[in-house]
Amino acid sequence: MKKRLPAVFSVLLAVCLLLGACGGAGAAKEEMMAAPTGTANMQAAEAAYQGSDGNFTYTVTSKTEDPIQNSQKLIKTLRISMETLDFEDSLNKLNALILEQGGYVESSTVNGNSYNSYSRRTATYVIRIPAARLDAAETALGQLGNVTSSTAEISDVTLTWADTESRIKALEAQRDSLLSMLEKADNLSDLLQIQDHLTEVEYKLESYASQMRVLENQVSYSTIRLTLSEVKIYTEEEPETFGQRISRTFKDSLEGVGEFFTDLTVFVIGNVPALVCWAVFIVLVVLVIRKISRNSRKKKAAAPVVPVQELPEQFRKENE
Repeated sequence: MKKRLPAVFSVLLAVCLLLGACGGAGAAKEEMMAAPTGTANMQAAEAAYQGSDGNFTYTVTSKTEDPIQNSQKLIKTLRISMETLDFEDSLNKLNALILEQGGYVESSTVNGNSYNSYSRRTATYVIRIPAARLDAAETALGQLGNVTSSTAEISDVTLTWADTESRIKALEAQRDSLLSMLEKADNLSDLLQIQDHLTEVEYKLESYASQMRVLENQVSYSTIRLTLSEVKIYTEEEPETFGQRISRTFKDSLEGVGEFFTDLTVFVIGNVPALVCWAVFIVLVVLVIRKISRNSRKKKAAAPVVPVQELPEQFRKENE
């Protein structure tokens, strides 16, 4: 009996140790599943990616990070419409402001002529400004003229950023693994297969790297889409009363009539040679038509009238 006690205690001790290990593993697993996704530290777990291509098997191990742990990646876009009384001065100040804020002009167009001519000028700018200086740039833009509308668009690309970054790291590790295998290849067939896989990995890596560069540019530099219009009078910001609306409408109507007659006078004076040519052409056409009409009437009047008795018998019966 005494000889059996140590054996029994050994078995019980082993069972207790086994149960304790299982319980610890289960608790660790529950703790990992219950861990909040927004923690600030990197997850302790590592994700292993297994891949098999042809006769070759490679293993790539990379640490995964919670995307929300990283700082948010935001793409900001401002759309601003402005009015200015001095078009050239505002454009000069705008270009100086862009340089001062460390930005650049991605594209720009200027349409129209001076407001003293047929059409007033409008400038459309696509401006890239460092994201950290966007608020300062917006404030400075408000001093260039009268802001009629301003809207902000924000796109959160944190998840896309983290996903692309993870794919790049996994592909880089896969490339390193293939390069190591390439050094150890001892026959032509293996060498060709490894090179094919390496080419495919390099292509995917370049594609994701290009996407990451675009994201980095969009996040680092915010976009301002600015429309600058030349006006004579700024648009009223406060609500107008009924009398003010009537007065403004009447004033705009008189201004429109004045501009119409001014433009008409300029058009007529500027196109006098063409108008004279058209007038001469129209007069000649009218004279030719009138002459043809007169000749036609004369021919009808001079045509002899045949008496009915002189017509053949068949025509006489039809006329009767």
